[in-house]
Amino acid sequence: MHLRVAIGEWVPFINITTESGRVVMSGPIANAFEIVARRVNFTYTLYRSEKDIWGTHSPDGTWTGMLGMLSRNEVDIALGPFTLTYGRWTSFKMSEPLYADEVEILVPVFGWKMSLFNILTVFQYKVWMFILLSIILLLIVMCLSDKCLHPESNLKDRLYKNFWSLTRTILLKGCVRRPDSYTRALLDTLWMLSTLVMSLYFSGMVLTYLFLRKTRQIDSLEDLAASKDILPILEYQSSVFSTFRVRFQPFWQLLCKVDVMARNANRYSISFNNASAL
Repeated sequence: MHLRVAIGEWVPFINITTESGRVVMSGPIANAFEIVARRVNFTYTLYRSEKDIWGTHSPDGTWTGMLGMLSRNEVDIALGPFTLTYGRWTSFKMSEPLYADEVEILVPVFGWKMSLFNILTVFQYKVWMFILLSIILLLIVMCLSDKCLHPESNLKDRLYKNFWSLTRTILLKGCVRRPDSYTRALLDTLWMLSTLVMSLYFSGMVLTYLFLRKTRQIDSLEDLAASKDILPILEYQSSVFSTFRVRFQPFWQLLCKVDVMARNANRYSISFNNASAL
């Protein structure tokens, strides 16, 4: 008995080479298959799948890769570590599973980097803009109040003095002089209380950033899709590829605004929004 066998390279299970125009395989699965061939007494010819694709069910009803070769009767058997899925089970006669494995989501280790401007990241830019606008608004109100109480005073001098007073309060240095009116006392009190709360929060966040460094949490497919700095890599025409395409449509549509995944023998590439990862 002679069998036509479809194979695809999957290191270290199956390694494929070509000798004198003939496909030759090696590795654990190749050794096990050779033992079975000797015991059962059959010969075989190997046919390598284009781009070493295992195969998925296309929307037009056809199969790709090694499973496509099998469905078109180009081969008698497809050899490899195939993942058992419902679609494959209902379309092909598969052997008993040899082992069960889990699919894990692996992400790069978070690297904390010191920067001269790290301290500015404690607040978002909107908060910094609000603080700046508050200083400008309060400075204008204080200068107008001083001008009403002391018309003879120099506006430019008042501007510098009030700005320095607000700056000292932010730096928790206190006021340089007593308020000379109820309006000024009210403004100084509000600014000091606001500055106290802001300073306590700022110092607490700085300590948190120093001792409790933020780590990346990827606990679901939604978290993975929401991480814009991570480029997911799926093996083209694999069982995971097919499962995501069929069963996780929202995730698939979010991820695969892509020219999805081209696979060569030992190289996997994927393109996401003009960014590529190998």
